[in-house]
Amino acid sequence: MLKVKLDAANNELELKQTLIQSGIDNANQLNVNEQKAIDELEKVKQEFAQKSNNYENEIEQLKQ
Repeated sequence: MLKVKLDAANNELELKQTLIQSGIDNANQLNVNEQKAIDELEKVKQEFAQKSNNYENEIEQLKQ
């Protein structure tokens, strides 16, 4: 009887450890996704700034 209870407790512990690790893995993946989104946003901002600068230069050239 004690062995059955120990096995059940061990199984429950293993399940909880698996769930915790799954939560950690999910959090890590969210962090990776967040960093990718931040990097992509920064890239788009830089492209926008460059295009804006190019358009301003073209406008100035047309004014002359």
